[in-house]
Amino acid sequence: MRMGVEREPWFSKEEAERAIAEVDREEARKEMAKHPRKAIELTPAEQRKALVVKDAAKFWNVPDHFVLAFVNPQTGDVAPYITKAGKLWILAQHHPRSVQTKVEPHPSFEGGWIATAEIVPDLSDKDRAFLEKLAETKDRDLFLQVFRELTKPTIATGSAHEGNLKGGQGPWAREMAETRALSRAISAFTGLALPIPEEDE
Repeated sequence: MRMGVEREPWFSKEEAERAIAEVDREEARKEMAKHPRKAIELTPAEQRKALVVKDAAKFWNVPDHFVLAFVNPQTGDVAPYITKAGKLWILAQHHPRSVQTKVEPHPSFEGGWIATAEIVPDLSDKDRAFLEKLAETKDRDLFLQVFRELTKPTIATGSAHEGNLKGGQGPWAREMAETRALSRAISAFTGLALPIPEEDE
């Protein structure tokens, strides 16, 4: 009499449960596809604002979610602006070697702050190749002069105090000063003069 050989199941209990759950999810997705959500209807003003934001993002070459817009309630004019996160994203595309900020109490305004931002560029492959050529000349002074110029930091300042803050911004004066300094340094470093609302003094 031959004894049957007990075989291991092809799937474990956990694998079978995951497979069934995935089938259920797929069925739910198919059912939802039969009843698509109704498109959000925008007012003419909202459509115009969205179009301005999209055009600005394309012109500035940044993702749409980094661009917002002000709407003048009197004239209806739309003014796009880039967010602080957007400016930091732009800076990251330039691969700086270091970014530092320093915030100190304002010397002339009690409760105010003054900040300094410093961005140091990194050497590109082209810069390194150029420096290697200079090193071959054995001209130490020229080499150091060029090296210092290529790694020269971009520095900018920003302040925040009762004289240049809007109502209710006082508690965030320190952060506002740092944001203003950093935004200006990024504009100078990248050559893209894109002010953010916080810079308005």
